[in-house]
Amino acid sequence: MLDLNHNQRNFMNTRTIFAVLSRRTARVIVAALVILSMLIFTVCLIQSCGKRMRTVGIDLQHGEDWPGLVETLATNGFRVIPIKHPLDTATLKKIGVLMIFAPTKPYAEAEVQAIVGFVKKGGGLLCAGQAWSWSYKEYGNQPIETYPLNVLGQQLNFVVTAENAGTPTFLDTEIMTGIERVERTDWWPSKVETTSTNGQTIVQDQNRSSIGERLTVGKGRIVVYGSSALLRDNPKVLLKTVSYLKDRSSTSGTLRESSPPRDTATAWDYKTVEFQTDQRQQMSEWQREGWLVLNVSGSITQKDGTITRKASLKRAKQ
Repeated sequence: MLDLNHNQRNFMNTRTIFAVLSRRTARVIVAALVILSMLIFTVCLIQSCGKRMRTVGIDLQHGEDWPGLVETLATNGFRVIPIKHPLDTATLKKIGVLMIFAPTKPYAEAEVQAIVGFVKKGGGLLCAGQAWSWSYKEYGNQPIETYPLNVLGQQLNFVVTAENAGTPTFLDTEIMTGIERVERTDWWPSKVETTSTNGQTIVQDQNRSSIGERLTVGKGRIVVYGSSALLRDNPKVLLKTVSYLKDRSSTSGTLRESSPPRDTATAWDYKTVEFQTDQRQQMSEWQREGWLVLNVSGSITQKDGTITRKASLKRAKQ
């Protein structure tokens, strides 16, 4: 009987030990599963965030695009979403960078707040457009502050001015690293300014007027150019700008002069002309004649009430 009781006690002790071990093993397994789940969730979150940051939206509700833009972005690893409806928070959550080119339609207050919130939470914003013609009589004589990009800029600390600039000449920041020169065809950019203490110039014309600026607002980054054609004619600048906006690291560059065009002449003819015709038409005529526009004045009211402007031009000597 004593042997039986002894065996029973040993059996009970063994069961207790196994029960304790089983509980400990279960706890270890549960902890391992929790850690594994957290790792899987983190990996999925990183992948989802990375996918979102490489997704760019083009605002076609207010602005425009150009032939080859989507293809250029897609072949370089970006997923492109054309946005053809009013902007809202739900739409912006799907993208990492919002691009707005040459907008002509006004933004509603709800759209402005959605864009501001998007940037402050870490989204990238690329704005490009010239505004000097916005306030010209022949284009509506509208106040420069009503230019769509400036409506955004009032809350995001930048201004696309009514003054036109010249040839992109001086390059700065890592956005321009590896860019020898910025090509320019038939476009005349606006001067760009920032009202932020962290603003930094990306590109200046020959007179050191800014054509491109970058700044941060909240957790997000903003790049503003005074013409969308700068990006159209220079796809490498476009790609480097978008990459900068989706990134989270930044280093400063060193201001340097853009390489001159290979066909730059050593001698130039200069002239100043006064004109009344449509400015775009006049500029096209000058271009056909080989003239480059250095500067265009604001409106000049003559004694007889007519409105004229003056333009400074140069052309390679024949």
